[in-house]
Amino acid sequence: MLLLTFWAILAALCIQKGITASYRIDISSYNPLDDKTHTFHLFVNHFEQNSTELIVTSNATNTSGFYILQAHSFEYNVTLTGYGEVANNVTGRNVGLLQFFKNPLVNSFSLEKMTDKNLTVLIAVTIYEDKTPIPGGCAKVDSITGMKINPLIRVIDGEEIINIRAEAPSVEGLTCDMNDTETRVDIYHKYLSSQNFNPLIYYEGIRSMLSVEDIKKNGKFVSSSHSLLTLKKSFSSYIGVGEVFVILITQNGKTSAYVPAVSYGQDIEILIMKDKAGNASITQRILEMPRRG
Repeated sequence: MLLLTFWAILAALCIQKGITASYRIDISSYNPLDDKTHTFHLFVNHFEQNSTELIVTSNATNTSGFYILQAHSFEYNVTLTGYGEVANNVTGRNVGLLQFFKNPLVNSFSLEKMTDKNLTVLIAVTIYEDKTPIPGGCAKVDSITGMKINPLIRVIDGEEIINIRAEAPSVEGLTCDMNDTETRVDIYHKYLSSQNFNPLIYYEGIRSMLSVEDIKKNGKFVSSSHSLLTLKKSFSSYIGVGEVFVILITQNGKTSAYVPAVSYGQDIEILIMKDKAGNASITQRILEMPRRG
């Protein structure tokens, strides 16, 4: 199981609003034999510009495989777009694009925010060696995005039930219409704090569920199966309680992870507005209480 996680958080660079910033993620130090190194991180801050360029680079010459560039936003959607060989785009709060690589490499992506407000986004790059199962590798081509490989987990919120869905993986030696008793699908889950809409809690929850090792360490194992054609699961919904969902695919000792997805049981923007309204109401009642003495 050779997975390395590189994650970084976009920071404000005192850039004039409307100008595209550039952020470079150098994965040259990737070593498929060492799954405990090469994790980079920065502290969270805001960025004002509407579009940010993300460049994944490596000057190494002896490694190949694939990586997933992820973007995680708390309250508002973002659009992640790939260029060249990664000519796709995807919009949401937990998104990612998969790219095959053979070093050296320079891959460009753009990240756009879908709001005029300042935004914080967690950027992650998870890297896998050759012959590791490909999350969403058997996805049908999306007529809108054109995505041929879809490593995302779709979350469908409900008042009582949260359903998650994912496209079938592609694995070594199998066609997309085959199951395999030697390939395992594991689902992991993690609760976040109840009724706590602090973005730092959200980002830490995702960060702790990025690498295969951290998913197994920090998440709760839910179920395992050998069914590759239908990846879905239902969970109890607790409105206002954050839940992180991850799917792992393992074959011949090599494991990959889909992009983590988060649900609060309801649209987070609505929950935040309700929370603010409730706090304002409590404050007003306190102010209206008769004073003693």
